Amino acid sequence: MLKKGEIKMIKKFLAEGLSKSAIARKLGISRDTVRRYANLPDDYIPPPYQ
Repeated sequence: MLKKGEIKMIKKFLAEGLSKSAIARKLGISRDTVRRYANLPDDYIPPPYQ
């Protein structure tokens, strides 16, 4: 699970026009993870770690 700041970075990079593959390379995560979080609403807050 990604942290809130990482999710914001994904949204920011998407708004700047970067591809999901480029974002994945930049953040060191899989493209599927980028896709999963990109499809979430902008106000999504990840649940706390346990």
